[in-house]
Amino acid sequence: VEMVSIQTQRRIRDFEPQHTSNTLWACARMQLRDSLMLKALIGRAIEDINRSCPLDVSIVTWALATLKLPEVDWLRTVVRSRLEFADFSPQNMSNFVWGLATLKFRNDNMVLAVGREAVKKIQDFIPQELSNFSWALATLDLCDNLFLRGVCEEVDRRDAEVLTWDPQSLSNMMWAFATLAIKDDPLFRRLLDGSIARIADHDTQNLANSSWAAAMVSFRCSRWLHAVAKATVAAISDCQTLHLAQLAFAFSRLSFSGDDYGLLPALLSETLRRGEEFAPQSLFDVHDALVFFGAIPHTPNPIERCLSHHYEDLVRRMEEFASRCAASAPTAAEIAAYRQSIEQRDIVTMGAYHTTAFLRHFGMLCSDEDPFVPDARHQIEAWRAAEAARDPVSRSIFHRAQCAWRLGLPDDAGGALADGVFESGEPKHGGPAEHGLT
Repeated sequence: VEMVSIQTQRRIRDFEPQHTSNTLWACARMQLRDSLMLKALIGRAIEDINRSCPLDVSIVTWALATLKLPEVDWLRTVVRSRLEFADFSPQNMSNFVWGLATLKFRNDNMVLAVGREAVKKIQDFIPQELSNFSWALATLDLCDNLFLRGVCEEVDRRDAEVLTWDPQSLSNMMWAFATLAIKDDPLFRRLLDGSIARIADHDTQNLANSSWAAAMVSFRCSRWLHAVAKATVAAISDCQTLHLAQLAFAFSRLSFSGDDYGLLPALLSETLRRGEEFAPQSLFDVHDALVFFGAIPHTPNPIERCLSHHYEDLVRRMEEFASRCAASAPTAAEIAAYRQSIEQRDIVTMGAYHTTAFLRHFGMLCSDEDPFVPDARHQIEAWRAAEAARDPVSRSIFHRAQCAWRLGLPDDAGGALADGVFESGEPKHGGPAEHGLT
């Protein structure tokens, strides 16, 4: 390796674009981080951008992302070179946008241009390429309606083939759509059917991501919940704490206790055993699920002691800053320090239990008899009705899933698309009320 590094630097002027991209690919595969060799290779790639083929460009971007090297000069060169994305293969497109997303480099016009060309070739994409492209859009928080609609239609077209897809592709695709707040029921139905067919091949991360995604878009599939509950209990000791939290969130949001599989006792036991390993947010999520199902012990326990510490420390810090503000206007430095002290806790939500306690502590929680409550509920319902009238299909106008005609179809052998919540109407046979969902 040392000799390769030396010779690469000495003979870099002799490198053709393919030599450069292949060498960077090898460095990425071996996680070789020889700074001088990489500098020479990246410089050569920038210099030769106009002679590089799509494969070379995608490999260089993929390699830099794999090595976690956000080379701004390379990315700027790619943007300025105005590449012909029509010449890119599906693999080139997928690797290219995956690399951009991994490097956290966002250029909407360029990515959308790739998406336009990708739709024309979408039937040639393999499952991994479809899911990686979708994952990249979600990571960039870029809702490319044209490409995502193409994905939905392509999944429909491939029909039973989806049952053979690998679990990671299925999981990543669901994660991407949920992260972009896109609820497409036929898509989730097919992807979850594929996941059920390959449930034995799922690792705990795929189980957690798929369950989290389904819960985020309120797609309740009982067959999936039963399958994932059984698989979770069997592999619970292998679950990372983050994955336990995602699963707990999903089961509680979809009101599925998994009693037939001993899910809640297993979740409680594993959380008690590994409580110190949990990040605060993950522990809040698991605790909230256990409280929701009435599965948390009534006696003092390590979970509540740990969360009480986080909760009380947060309340104390907020009260200190409030007292400081009451005395006089805080300085910019004090405001920045307070903001940092809140954000560094990495807690997004404390869950219903501790949030209720928080609101009650600060006198912000109305009693059920307060006249404000029915008025607030009425305003919320009115706001939802106005939003539904403005966009009855959800965030992305292209959705087919929420169309009323699909919900109004007569019963058939296939049954309902799902047994949970639909955004633009109530499913038949009870829907949310049947499962205690709100």
